[in-house]
Amino acid sequence: MEDEYQSRIYEQAIINNMQSNDIFSRWSSNIDLIRDYGIFIYRKGLRLKQIENLPYYYIKNIADELKCSICLNDFQIDECVRTLLLCNHTFHKSCIDLWLIRSATCPNCKSPIASQGIFMNI
Repeated sequence: MEDEYQSRIYEQAIINNMQSNDIFSRWSSNIDLIRDYGIFIYRKGLRLKQIENLPYYYIKNIADELKCSICLNDFQIDECVRTLLLCNHTFHKSCIDLWLIRSATCPNCKSPIASQGIFMNI
């Protein structure tokens, strides 16, 4: 239990160091921490280029859509929205774009976005 606690402290220290401007000068001292504690840092969200390749459209009929489950606002005519291909959940484009930067899953059902097969050439 103590080892797990220490590894979480070191993991947070690495993340904090990575957010600073002089990451490269600090990186070499953290290599041992990463190796010794098996810490892996990975991207949880999508890249902007991947997000830009997701299809979007403008709402023409309110009866088709209800509300965005991220901001909880009703959809309006001529608003830009994205419907995720795998699960068909629909969100305001601006809401889902911010979400996808942080997480590569649908906010409703957690289905993976990258597995939708639209990022093969990126």
